[in-house]
Amino acid sequence: MGTAMESSAKGERQSSTTTTPATSSQFVSLAADAAVSAPQSAPSQLLSVVLSNLSPGSHILLSSDGRFYPTGVSVAAMWIEANGVPSSSWSVIDWAHSKVPVQHSYNIAGLLVVAAGGTVAVTLCAASLNGGTFAVGAASNLAAFVLPAHVTATSASLPADTLTYAFDVQPTASPMPAFVECVGSDQNWPGCPSIGPTTTFANSTFTVPEGHSGVVYFSFKSIVQGDPSDPGGIVAAQIAIDGVRVGSAGVQQLQSPDGVSTRTITAGYLAAGAARLAAGVHTIAVLVDVSGSFIHVCLGKQLSLVWIG
Repeated sequence: MGTAMESSAKGERQSSTTTTPATSSQFVSLAADAAVSAPQSAPSQLLSVVLSNLSPGSHILLSSDGRFYPTGVSVAAMWIEANGVPSSSWSVIDWAHSKVPVQHSYNIAGLLVVAAGGTVAVTLCAASLNGGTFAVGAASNLAAFVLPAHVTATSASLPADTLTYAFDVQPTASPMPAFVECVGSDQNWPGCPSIGPTTTFANSTFTVPEGHSGVVYFSFKSIVQGDPSDPGGIVAAQIAIDGVRVGSAGVQQLQSPDGVSTRTITAGYLAAGAARLAAGVHTIAVLVDVSGSFIHVCLGKQLSLVWIG
């Protein structure tokens, strides 16, 4: 989105009166943690929405952000299906062979082209690939965004696995590199906020123009970088619109001795239905909460926050 500001009046989070194909978009979230032990052949269907009266050639952005954690010795998989067909990337994690099995943030995305129009049932699926158990956290979500005609979208997938990459991880230097920002320290590290209070990692303003549907998709993606000496803790990031937290909180747990290993963290939200945004200027921010003990835990700044509407 990112149109130039045209109004000095701050918009409210409320329904818009303009109806477009995007207004059929839907966003749902888990009300509580969901236990998963089902096999891939008959996966758990955690969330589902039905999109009706779609025009031929409609492009639908499918997305899910949230968190999952082991409750047994498990290999977990999550993906999105459209009319029973896998239609997204897969988020897979092997806790069965992990020396430090901890909670992780996950992100799934896909682009669906509805050639004939009609109705599409979209489902968030989860399965255990080895019979172990895990759980998907409350507020993990499913977004089905019918893209406006002015948004051009394409997708591509790797035809096969890549070669194995070899790399070394080094502790963050002082001063901090330009591509990371410290979000918490309990050791008074220079330039780092203290662990405990919420910090703002990214923020901006945007305008919803008059006549817009008010349906806007937001996505935050980053990496978490700790230090090999960190005892560990939890880093959580969540999107806030007009000062109100929305969508999932990306949660990444770090634990000694693997705190230096870089981890992804994501959060997503679709303002749709009764939560469509009114015309006017809105604020957006990524709020970060850190708990535990870290020398200088950081987030990457390469790709922080985007929105589409």
